[in-house]
Amino acid sequence: MLTLSEITQTVIDTKAREVYPTQSNASVKRWWYDPIGAIMNHAYSLDWCSYRRFKKPKITRKPPEWAEREWFEAFWPECNENLLVITTLLPYTGMRITEALELEWSRVSLEERWAYIPKTKNREPRTVSLPPIVCDALKSIQKDRGRVFPWNDHRAVNTAIRRTVARVNRKREDDGLPPIKYMSTHKLGSHTWGTWMMRYANMNPRTLVGTGRWKDMRSTMVYTHTTVKEESKKSDLLPEIKKCANIVHEGDK
Repeated sequence: MLTLSEITQTVIDTKAREVYPTQSNASVKRWWYDPIGAIMNHAYSLDWCSYRRFKKPKITRKPPEWAEREWFEAFWPECNENLLVITTLLPYTGMRITEALELEWSRVSLEERWAYIPKTKNREPRTVSLPPIVCDALKSIQKDRGRVFPWNDHRAVNTAIRRTVARVNRKREDDGLPPIKYMSTHKLGSHTWGTWMMRYANMNPRTLVGTGRWKDMRSTMVYTHTTVKEESKKSDLLPEIKKCANIVHEGDK
C-alpha cells in the first residue's frame, strides 16, 4: 500500500503495464491514468498532498471509418427486424450504442419525432431528433412500454452485425461482387453520423458540438478529414489545358 507522497510518475508507469500489459495506450489511459489523476486531484483539493501533474501515454488517434449508403443497401436485406432498426437508428441519430440499448418507449415520441436520453457519456441529458426514416423503422417494432431493443450488451449487437456481414459476403461472393467490411456499432453511429452531418448537412466541428452529441471540438475535429474542404474546391477555377489532337504514341517516338 502506497501513501500519496509515494505515488510518482515512475510508480504509475511501472504499475500501469503490470496491470494492463497488452492493452493499447488509449485503454491504459482511460482505465489507469485518468482515474489516478482524478484521485490525486481530489486529494489535493482536500489538502492531503501537493499538486502534481502526471504525464499520460501518447495516443495516436485513428482516422474515423464510416459506412456509405451502398454498405447499408447491401447489409439491410439480410437483417432481422431488430438489427435493421438499430442500424438505421445509429447512423441517422448519432446515438451511442449504450444510449440506444437503454432507450425506453416511454422516452420516445414517433409523432413528434424525438427521443430523450437522460444519461449520456457527457453526463448531460439530451433530446435526439428522429428523422422520418428512423421513425418508420421504429414503428415496425413499437411497443407500449419497456426497452426499445432486446440486447443487454453492445457486444451482442456487434456479434449480430458480424454474422450478418458474413452472410452478406457469402452471397456477394456467389454473385461475383466484392465483400463489404464489418462495421462496429461505433463506426455505424458516431463515425457515420458525424461524417454524414459534415458532408450532407453542411455542419462543421463547432455546430456538431451544438447537437449535444459531443462535449467539445476536440472530438469533432476528426470529422473535418472526412469531407472535401471548401477551399480545395477552388481548384475547379484553375485553367483548363486543351488536349492536343495529335497524340504521340510510344512507338512513334
